[in-house]
Amino acid sequence: MRTNFRLSAATLIAFVSMHAVAYAESLAKYNQKGELIHEPTVWEKITHFVQPENVVAVLVAAMLPGMRKSVFWPFAGLALYGTWKFAVCLCFGYYLIMWLMSGANDVRE
Repeated sequence: MRTNFRLSAATLIAFVSMHAVAYAESLAKYNQKGELIHEPTVWEKITHFVQPENVVAVLVAAMLPGMRKSVFWPFAGLALYGTWKFAVCLCFGYYLIMWLMSGANDVRE
């Protein structure tokens, strides 16, 4: 009975340790040379979602004189969600369409 218990305990310990090693290896990331890639830091995780150049673009837009809040908030949201180039294109396109639909650009002779 003791021998069976010891063998069962040893088998369980071996299984758990092998599973832990296999799980850790499955989560580990390697580069093309086979070297282990380090876990990203907190700053790297933050800048992965919000790029520093997009934050700078939002800060510059906030300091522009005469920037209306109705223009700034969509730009800031799109810049932080996507990229500042994406935000410029979408905001420009939106306001161009609004200008074209407003009828203020009618040319009458």
